[in-house]
Amino acid sequence: LALSTQGGLSLATILRPFFKVTPEARGYFSIGKNKQLTFAGRVKAGTLLAPGNNTPIVVRYFSGGASMRGFQQRRLSPQIAVATLEKDPTCLGQTVCPNIGTTLPVGGSGLFEASAEIRWAFAENWVLAVFNDWGLVTATPLSPSQNWAEHLYTALGFGVRYRTPLGPVRLDLAFRM
Repeated sequence: LALSTQGGLSLATILRPFFKVTPEARGYFSIGKNKQLTFAGRVKAGTLLAPGNNTPIVVRYFSGGASMRGFQQRRLSPQIAVATLEKDPTCLGQTVCPNIGTTLPVGGSGLFEASAEIRWAFAENWVLAVFNDWGLVTATPLSPSQNWAEHLYTALGFGVRYRTPLGPVRLDLAFRM
């Protein structure tokens, strides 16, 4: 079990307080001869409270990467659309050619992540794993009245681990559902 809290003052145009709380629970149990089969789970939730939901980007929630496989690092987040300087290649040479846009993650005030994983140690230092990850990052703080299903992403995948004296080396492949 873990509990992370942060508090501070944000100074954008006026001084505003914020408070962030993020509890997390992890667990696993192993069965079988030499405990070769392991069932693992993790749940993490968080909320960021601030007047007007105005907080520095560095304290907002992001997910992805190792915490939500199937997304690039910090890409599971509310995003904003921005224009780039690159022109749309389908209309080059025409009089009016719009710029291509992209999206940038800006972080959120609510977080939920969960994971279920089954690992099988099939050789001395080699482990195979299958997993299911769930995650969401919301623009507003989490509340029971929110429609979580509207924002919840699911990723299924598999991976291999090689145990080293410094810790496991992992390679996971995840597919968003």
